[in-house]
Amino acid sequence: MFDRLVGWLIARQRWIYPVLVVLWAVAGTYITTAPKVALPTAEVAPTVQAVSAMSLSQPKTVTYEVSSGGQPVTVSYLDEKGQSRLFNGAAPWHTSLTTSDFGFTAGVTAISTGTVTCRITVDGTVADEKTDVSRTPSVSCNLVAFQKLGPQGGGH
Repeated sequence: MFDRLVGWLIARQRWIYPVLVVLWAVAGTYITTAPKVALPTAEVAPTVQAVSAMSLSQPKTVTYEVSSGGQPVTVSYLDEKGQSRLFNGAAPWHTSLTTSDFGFTAGVTAISTGTVTCRITVDGTVADEKTDVSRTPSVSCNLVAFQKLGPQGGGH
């Protein structure tokens, strides 16, 4: 009698396994396809506009450069609006942006399979430069700058 009861209970509880598999599949599908889940995507624009910086100074040209001895690179950099951009491809790589903002942040990070170097220049003057020659090289060049106020900005 007891054996039959145990056998009946086990047989009755086997339905739980397929239900758990279905629940895991549904949850996984929802997490990977639902909009605005906690995973960032390049297509989702910020809901709050960036704080507009003061434009009281002369325009500055900021140039990002990445080299890696001919090896492909993955580059992440900040554009003129402070938004992160991504590049995957051949090195050397470079891009420039122009800003008149009183204060601005510039940043570039790169990884490669060989020696990798990043450089930030402002109007041709090197502001930051780094090189990595390790087994898994990665570099990050950064700049937080505040420009002097010119005569049109009320500076002294």
